[in-house]
Amino acid sequence: MDVYRVVTEGGEGATFSQVVDEVIELYDRKKYDFKNIKRRIYDCLNVMISSGCLKKVGKSIRPVNKTAASTINKRLEANALRTEYKRRIKYHTSLLEDKKN
Repeated sequence: MDVYRVVTEGGEGATFSQVVDEVIELYDRKKYDFKNIKRRIYDCLNVMISSGCLKKVGKSIRPVNKTAASTINKRLEANALRTEYKRRIKYHTSLLEDKKN
């Protein structure tokens, strides 16, 4: 999700290395093995290019079109909300079960 947002917010496109650098900046450098993360970011970019979410123009990577980018962002946000709501429901259900006992 972070990878796609970095590419879509980049405006006119970014190179693979720019995307990797920006995503790595989001994480604490002491906790993670960045060689592995860098490899996974490249994998992620290649999957998004092959699935049609992104396109490679020369050395830059760009979203296919703005409407597709906004649709994907809306879906990602909806999935995040759905996950949060499920977590809250589970939490409150467990509270109610504890009160019954």
